Amino acid sequence: LGFVIAIAVLVTIHEYGHFWMARRLGMQVQRFSVGFGKPLWVRKGADGTEYALSAIPIGGYVSFADPEGELTPEQIARSYNHRPPFQRILVLLAGPLANFLFAIVAYWALLVVGTPAFKPVVGEIKADSPAAIAGLHSGDRIVAVGDDQVKTQEGAILAILDRVIAGEAVKVELKAPDGG
Repeated sequence: LGFVIAIAVLVTIHEYGHFWMARRLGMQVQRFSVGFGKPLWVRKGADGTEYALSAIPIGGYVSFADPEGELTPEQIARSYNHRPPFQRILVLLAGPLANFLFAIVAYWALLVVGTPAFKPVVGEIKADSPAAIAGLHSGDRIVAVGDDQVKTQEGAILAILDRVIAGEAVKVELKAPDGG
């Protein structure tokens, strides 16, 4: 389900890039569809464009006016095939560019909001293990490894591994649940 939702979002943004650029260049868009197959929902906009949500959400398309069909001269002039090559190229590049811009915005949001992380709390300690011999107790919070303050479990693990790989002694500062 997560994969389908992620693909649907990426496809929608990609196809919207093509759609947005075509509209800015004055091209006639017949249909903007998220998904393939039988349309589950269709709405016609004031501009004549059909907006559709189709049964298979892992794809989509932007359909342009067909110059071979029964169109008025004004509609033919607005068709994709009768536009200069540079405009058609812009429409083609707009989809990938929209995905690229979305990636920048998504990473910016992750940077601003942050990601959830586990606190560096010592779990179960087995008797006679190196942790038990060192005096660690279940529930202790790791405050620092060496001179490096740590705030997350991942940070603590990486700091400990750096010292183990370097062959150094691992000095760990702990805070007991009672504050000691």
